[in-house]
Amino acid sequence: MKKIIITIIVLLLIAITPVGRYAVGTFRPVKAVSLDTAMASIGEASGRPTLIVLYGPRCPLSRRLFPQVVQLAQHGVDVQAYSVDDGPDAMLVGGFMNEFHAGFPAQRILPWQPGQLSSRMGELGVSVPSPWVKPLVLVRNNSGQIIYQDMGVTDIEPAAQGAGAGRAGRIAASG
Repeated sequence: MKKIIITIIVLLLIAITPVGRYAVGTFRPVKAVSLDTAMASIGEASGRPTLIVLYGPRCPLSRRLFPQVVQLAQHGVDVQAYSVDDGPDAMLVGGFMNEFHAGFPAQRILPWQPGQLSSRMGELGVSVPSPWVKPLVLVRNNSGQIIYQDMGVTDIEPAAQGAGAGRAGRIAASG
């Protein structure tokens, strides 16, 4: 009996251990971060241009944009994506990332106080009206400066153009 239980535990651990991409329907850990932590990461210079997306897993515009975001990541673009939904929708983040086969971390920003997102984004030079529309797309250059912003978008090409990268597949080369 003890052998059977150990075998079951080992098989369960193997089944949920992250390896490469996550398949649809498998467990996907989601990192919950505070608004302060997310803003520090968004404003951090990484030495490479980075595409930053604040999205909602049920948002139709986010769902239309996300395949393009994933494609850019597959072509070497650094991507930071944060779900901004709370409540029951927060439980959808892992499945959303699996559905689109996103190879970057699944993260969500913990709830914040009204006006706090606009204020913190303002510190980074990003204007976020109230109310704002998801997804919010930013491009950060290699020195950490936000050089492009737009919201409610369904096409990543303007972000690539805003970064001076031409076609979206060349965003990684922008400085």
